[in-house]
Amino acid sequence: MHRSLVALAALLAVAAAQSCGQTPIKPNLFVGAAVAANNKTLQAVTGGTTVTAYSWPWTVAICTYDFWGNCNFQLAGSVISSQWILTSASYVSGSTKPKDYRVQAGVFDESNKKEPTEQVMNVQAIYVHPQYDGSHNDVALLQLSTPLRFDQFTQPVCLPANDFNAISAGQYQWFTGWGYTTNYQLGNPTKQLQQSQLYIDPLSVCTNYYKDTIWDSQLCVGTPQKTTCNYDLGGPLVQQNSAGTWYQYGVSSYRAKSCDAASVFARVSSYCSWIYQYTGVKCI
Repeated sequence: MHRSLVALAALLAVAAAQSCGQTPIKPNLFVGAAVAANNKTLQAVTGGTTVTAYSWPWTVAICTYDFWGNCNFQLAGSVISSQWILTSASYVSGSTKPKDYRVQAGVFDESNKKEPTEQVMNVQAIYVHPQYDGSHNDVALLQLSTPLRFDQFTQPVCLPANDFNAISAGQYQWFTGWGYTTNYQLGNPTKQLQQSQLYIDPLSVCTNYYKDTIWDSQLCVGTPQKTTCNYDLGGPLVQQNSAGTWYQYGVSSYRAKSCDAASVFARVSSYCSWIYQYTGVKCI
């Protein structure tokens, strides 16, 4: 009986993995990679590389309306199920009124409000982690008013139950966002989604730079040349496993003012129980 239950659990885990972390349109993993074939470092999100359109189908834009009725991009997030978005608490904690926000899925060019692939969704509820203190536990969940339609442009990412092999110092993971591509950029965020493969640092690198305690529930990611920047908040840090399934390991939290140092991410595996409590989405 016990063996049967174990086998059933394994089959359910495989089925869950096959329903998330899929990319119908394949990302170009040679663009924005950490090291090119000639061993020269390529561009990062600060100096970013434009993605193959719609190849990261879980990355969403989150916007707020201004006085004139324009929905202005504020931060990114990720689709974890048809009705739930994972993002940073840093911005949404300032206004937890659902009517203030819209989620844009199936987006490549954030400035193009008429992309035929785009789904613009109302937000029904916002849940900020109860222990968010301005730097730690920087995660939030947005519940959509109606479910997303999954297609080749919009898909959920998987969440990892065990991440030790993927987030140890010296590893690389992929980051996507609409943030600034240079540390001196002014004005609006980047219009087209950018990608970069970022280095996982020892936590001590961020502890020393920010003069703050970096917890085990956080990640230290990037280098002075390859890091996150303005408007990259909430963006997903992901990696593909050997079976080709993509998992999200981090949520972009905070970064250096001049975008010239490693950034801090919330570590997704530390919030599996909290995420499941609200969404029913399991880490696998």
